[in-house]
Amino acid sequence: MSKEKLKDYDPSKYLETPEDIADFMQDAFESNDQKLMASAISVATKAREAHDIERTN
Repeated sequence: MSKEKLKDYDPSKYLETPEDIADFMQDAFESNDQKLMASAISVATKAREAHDIERTN
């Protein structure tokens, strides 16, 4: 069996609009999973910061 290296997946790259972020957060909070909610907040913050930087350039 060969080992394949998996690429890192960054969901923040796919959250392009405020609506995307809101939907992502809603799904996370509906799960009632505290770890998932904390992770979603981090991802949403990263997405928001990335898009804020793109708008200023």
